[in-house]
Amino acid sequence: MGEGFVGKNMFESDHIDFEMPVRFLYEYSRRHTELSIPELLRIAETYEDLLGECCNTENPPDCYRDAENRFNETTEKSLKIVQQECEHFQNLGKDDLKYYYLIKLTKIAPQLSTEELTFLGKEMVIALTTCCTLSEEFACVDNLMDLVLGELCGINEYQNINPAVDHCCKTNFAFRRSCFEGLKADKAYVPPPTSQGLFTFHTDLCQAHNEELQRKKDRFLVNLVKWKPELTEDKLRSLLTDFTKVVATCCKAEGPAACFSEEVRLVLSPRDSTGIAGHTEGSRTPRRTLLPPSPICRAGEMTTFLEHICNNQGIADKHVFSDCCNTNNTARHKCFLLHKRDDAGYSDIFQIPNSEQICEMHKENQVSVKERELVLLTKKQPKANFSEIAKLATDIKNLHQTCCEGNAAACVFGRSQLMNYICSQQAILSSKFTPCCELPEPFRGECVITSENDDKPDLSSLPLSRFTEDQFVCKQFTDKQDDFLQE
Repeated sequence: MGEGFVGKNMFESDHIDFEMPVRFLYEYSRRHTELSIPELLRIAETYEDLLGECCNTENPPDCYRDAENRFNETTEKSLKIVQQECEHFQNLGKDDLKYYYLIKLTKIAPQLSTEELTFLGKEMVIALTTCCTLSEEFACVDNLMDLVLGELCGINEYQNINPAVDHCCKTNFAFRRSCFEGLKADKAYVPPPTSQGLFTFHTDLCQAHNEELQRKKDRFLVNLVKWKPELTEDKLRSLLTDFTKVVATCCKAEGPAACFSEEVRLVLSPRDSTGIAGHTEGSRTPRRTLLPPSPICRAGEMTTFLEHICNNQGIADKHVFSDCCNTNNTARHKCFLLHKRDDAGYSDIFQIPNSEQICEMHKENQVSVKERELVLLTKKQPKANFSEIAKLATDIKNLHQTCCEGNAAACVFGRSQLMNYICSQQAILSSKFTPCCELPEPFRGECVITSENDDKPDLSSLPLSRFTEDQFVCKQFTDKQDDFLQE
């Protein structure tokens, strides 16, 4: 642990009251660009907890000596979760991994519609299949899985799913994923009394292509868990296997519909004495379906932006996007979202922020938005000085507030001003912004967001004593705890 910045002269006293926690997050993030955004926020929260504990002891320096171990323990705990998830991927394979998450998600949130649950399960699998073969699997998995949980919490914002899910969605953003990891089946959930309408199939199932057939199997499994949530994972998988055999058998029969009715009844009969015929899968009253998060206009802007990138061969080749440009619009967007440069210095999965998630987060906790933006900016621009990063984080937080309030004109003007400022300061922010700032104004923003991280500076190890042992730390923490931690 470094011993720099120790003593009375490390900071002027008029700066310490607002800089210390944010400065710590900045310094830690630029030295650990390999960590995920949620993990860096967990470290910052651990630091704040440490201040709360140590400043209330008779000998704070003795208490602070455990700081580095506390930070390492936080990271090791998160790493263990990611390793377990990637082990599931390696051991189960893509389809079985999806079934694992469909069962898990349906048990903890059975109130969601079948469409919402199958969507979330598929997104979980995409995150793991994308990340678990990468050398940077920890940050990649942690970032993308948290985005999926953000989708789940976006649904919860509009319809309170159940108390346990609501609690995890409202917990500290940094620890949201570990909260969800600890959730069990919702014991208060009351399943439908019969299976009527859940398991009726017709001859069109036999004409379904592989992808549509797979969707039917996914829906069957989710509905099965909704109907009998007490069944074990092994039993649910066994019934899914039986259903797959029924499809193969009945599609060869002379009357597939009658065969489906009888064979599916036999598969489920030990658990359903009421019968299952009489309703089609689509006859139930639909719940609100999970819709794509971006409005139509943003989707159009994204299509135009990606088209511009692909038409500019220099940009496409420079950023290794040629393979994405050879696909159609929908597949192209997903390819860009999941793209990874193959150079050793790149440590983040390519992401385009979800504006709706940011607005929901902003509504819940403006501090979390500012901290998250500070981490994003520091990871992307690790050579930039603290004052520039802090200014941009504040400006972006204020811009989010303007945009989330629905002031479209001010939102567009604010984005333009922000991009103009970034391009005017690119020499001190990031060497990677130059190609973006040469683009027409409507395309600068997306290009800056999706540009690769700047090269990591050659920094010494973080002198933790700078943020713990100075006499002003505990004084400010005690006198102005709320302002100190939230600024």
